[in-house]
Amino acid sequence: MDPEQILSAVDCETERTPQELILWVEEKNKLFGRSEHGKSYARARTGLARNFIDHIYPLSRLAKHLFAGRLDVVCKPSIDDSDFNAIVVDYRDRPLKVHKLKFVHAIHAYEAYLQRVYLAEEGFLSAVSRLMTSNAHDSDEPVNNIAWLNKSLELLAQTIASETDKRYGRDTSLVVVFDDYAAFRSHDDLAALERFVSSEILPMQLSFSKLFLLGWSGHTLLSFSLPPCSPKQ
Repeated sequence: MDPEQILSAVDCETERTPQELILWVEEKNKLFGRSEHGKSYARARTGLARNFIDHIYPLSRLAKHLFAGRLDVVCKPSIDDSDFNAIVVDYRDRPLKVHKLKFVHAIHAYEAYLQRVYLAEEGFLSAVSRLMTSNAHDSDEPVNNIAWLNKSLELLAQTIASETDKRYGRDTSLVVVFDDYAAFRSHDDLAALERFVSSEILPMQLSFSKLFLLGWSGHTLLSFSLPPCSPKQ
């Protein structure tokens, strides 16, 4: 199959329940992985593959955390709107509300990272080989881990700070996808991340209702409620 035919705009923006979205993403991942052309197309984030990898894949991981098994929730990616990348409608809410999601990435050397986390048979899924081989050696791993952790926290702060000058509205949540393989691999790392967010991130003027930190692996999700930001002077 021609990789450009694997995704269509209509298919990408179709409303799906969380489980339908998860299965659809897994199916597309496998289709990309069936040929070298498909794998190259996905890794290069060509065409709609950029939307799929940057926004739709993490949306499926987020939906699994928040709405697993729910039939009264639908997820709808948006491939055109720069203000948000997906909407989630929870039909259990009354009055009915549409929740918007904005996805950003705080991953060093993002394109190179994707090259390493792509599985030939499954695509961008969570069952990934060790990624620390290029970042540390056994002899200096503790030192490198601390340096990499600090560098990753700095990138996280820079990424989120870039959103402070924008106004999204209280119906929108910010989802920051981060690397939970190389930097935030242990409970201590995640505890340091939570402390950092509390002291350095939450005081920022962010016009979102919630902040989600989503590990690329799909195993990690941290959620923070955000206070209303002050009007711009």
